[in-house]
Amino acid sequence: MIIKLIITDGFRSNGQCTSVKATHFPTKVPGIYKHIDTIGDVVSGEFQVVATDNKCFSIGWCCTRFSAIDDTCDDPWLTVLTRTPKPDPKCLQKADQVLANIWQLRLGDLTRVPHGQSCLPLLYPPKHGIF
Repeated sequence: MIIKLIITDGFRSNGQCTSVKATHFPTKVPGIYKHIDTIGDVVSGEFQVVATDNKCFSIGWCCTRFSAIDDTCDDPWLTVLTRTPKPDPKCLQKADQVLANIWQLRLGDLTRVPHGQSCLPLLYPPKHGIF
């Protein structure tokens, strides 16, 4: 049986809530997934879950464009996701330490995308009727 992960990202674009679905298919290597971007303009290919803490954060890496000359990545994508809009400082310290250990990067080196007004009602609309 193949288990796939359906990812729904919700965000605001020009003040409007938007949601995008993507699919992660597991590979033979733990923590590495084949990522299928339904829009096809951001990431499609191998997505690596580099580190995760089930209570706090998840760090993922993938390549949006490989070099035509060799197998290096011309356009890497690194994402640090928190599980709550306002994470505990200890959570951020843990994620920061993981980044430092793996890539010699700090959270402060990355562009921070703050959580704005929630789009959760769009992603998880109230259910009505009998299910």
